[in-house]
Amino acid sequence: MLHRSIIAITLITALVLSACGTESTGPKISVEDAWARPVPAAGGNGAVFFRLVNTGNEADQLIGGESPVAGSVEIHKTTMEEGVMRMEHIPGLELPAKGEALLEPVGYHEMLIGANTSLALGDTLPITLRFEKSGEIQIEVQVREIE
Repeated sequence: MLHRSIIAITLITALVLSACGTESTGPKISVEDAWARPVPAAGGNGAVFFRLVNTGNEADQLIGGESPVAGSVEIHKTTMEEGVMRMEHIPGLELPAKGEALLEPVGYHEMLIGANTSLALGDTLPITLRFEKSGEIQIEVQVREIE
């Protein structure tokens, strides 16, 4: 009888704890709608765009990336000042808790520096995104028409 009581108490405790749940306090990152522009020839540069969504309770920061198809992958920001388009490397891109960041043409993007191959429409390429807190996230990116 004592044995059954211990089993019943253990099961009830497990059910109560699972019903309460434990909400993660860290970031929870997903990457949506990733795409890249074509790169006509090896040695050229390309750009990758996507939407980052953080459903977690803590902010994070995109701090870089890498891909086997490029010498380096950097976060860049494009701005328009007095009719002149400028692009600059930035060390990181903030991703707020319960928020998102959009990487798009004429804005933030991941720059593929020194592609070691051409990238044609329909090709896919792997990229590893690096985050300050979430570590690395690997994605597949499709090369498609400029939107």
